[in-house]
Amino acid sequence: MLYLATPYSHESPETRRERYLKACRITAVLMKAGVPVFSPLLNSVPAAEFGGCDLSHEKWLAVDLPILRRSDEVLIVGIEGWNKSEGVRLEMTEAFVHKIPVTLIKEKHIEMLPKIPKSAWHFMKTKIFEESAEGGFDGASAPCDNPRNGRFAPDFAHSKEGFHHKHGI
Repeated sequence: MLYLATPYSHESPETRRERYLKACRITAVLMKAGVPVFSPLLNSVPAAEFGGCDLSHEKWLAVDLPILRRSDEVLIVGIEGWNKSEGVRLEMTEAFVHKIPVTLIKEKHIEMLPKIPKSAWHFMKTKIFEESAEGGFDGASAPCDNPRNGRFAPDFAHSKEGFHHKHGI
């Protein structure tokens, strides 16, 4: 399962809503491509809005981090504010501590995921994306920064215990 890490908190309700809707669209793209994905925002925002649940970091991290620990990979989407997000930072740290692979992808490349051909896979050595690749990306720019190629995360992020090992990569 892919854990989708996106920023949410912001002083502006409009920005929070925009971030939530982006997480919805990104989750839909991945689901349509057959990628098993969990988005904490799709779980917590409706629960807060319609169920009256508290949206504090402490409350939601207590729910989200156990799911992250059971995930095969964490995908950080580089939408505006991701690099300043306390939640994304905590999710990334948790993944590193548990040796769960972490990939950063640019927002503009999300729509390309189901269309990335095998010839572009060297940009992102990740089984989750490889399973949904079918042709269309021209390879002009790397769609993501991947810990396994040294551009984003420590070496241990590509542990043999993760999704890659389970699926023969």
